[in-house]
Amino acid sequence: MEQFVLDQIRCIGRDPAITAETLKQAQEYHKTRREEIEREQRITKRELHDSEQALSTTTDTGRLSDLHDRIRMAERRLTESYDEIKVLESDSIDESTVRTALADF
Repeated sequence: MEQFVLDQIRCIGRDPAITAETLKQAQEYHKTRREEIEREQRITKRELHDSEQALSTTTDTGRLSDLHDRIRMAERRLTESYDEIKVLESDSIDESTVRTALADF
């Protein structure tokens, strides 16, 4: 019985319509996620710029420490976001990959 179910699932994975829809959804996810990351980058760059500007004009030591922390966090977020975009770019999804993944189920 268990083998029958697995065989049926594998057959579903060979269906061109399911393969096409799965590929479409995966590509849409990558596109949407990249847009989200780029939006976050723009916000973070703005915050970084504002903190750097404030750093150049303040003399309050407490504020200086806070600004340094904000700059460090913004730089870390930017680095992480660049890394995530690299991962998205390296995860190429094509019909062959989808077909193989569904058939291997």
